[in-house]
Amino acid sequence: MSAPFLTPRRRRALEALAARIVPEAAFRRSPDLPPVSARVETFLSETRPDLARGFAQLLLFFEYATFLFTLRFRRFSALPPEAQDRYLAGFERSRFYWRRALVLAVKVVLMVLFYEDPAVEAALGYDRRGLLPEAEWRARGAPALSSSPPLPSSSPLSSASPSSESSSPPSSAPSSPSPSSSGTAA
Repeated sequence: MSAPFLTPRRRRALEALAARIVPEAAFRRSPDLPPVSARVETFLSETRPDLARGFAQLLLFFEYATFLFTLRFRRFSALPPEAQDRYLAGFERSRFYWRRALVLAVKVVLMVLFYEDPAVEAALGYDRRGLLPEAEWRARGAPALSSSPPLPSSSPLSSASPSSESSSPPSSAPSSPSPSSSGTAA
């Protein structure tokens, strides 16, 4: 890529959106956690140019479309946090799909890039080693992933063969005469 996709204006919009969407403040205790805006810039430089340009334009849309949806002559990054939350909530709750889809596109990129960070995974206590292929599970003595635990004995699906009680009709059940053998009632 010859030119960076995050110009100062786009970076300002991205940082304002990330501050409202990504729960970075809860993870700031970790000094090795890079800001999500740095991860987005890396993502944009490694993805297809048309997708990167589209995402960069989407950032500008959120930054400057506040007048269309809030009638305020202020950029998104200049709004107070409460007004930013209301602005984004208006997109999320809109009856128009395109508005919900726009905010969802930004949220997905920000959240995926945030939660894939090893520092965030460590802060959450997530261990990637838990994602082992089935062969490694078996090597460690675990049951096959495709097998399911046995059903409880009270389950109607637990017995594969019918019991002797269910194979013959109960003797106490009254038998009803067939319509052809019964006479006409007077």
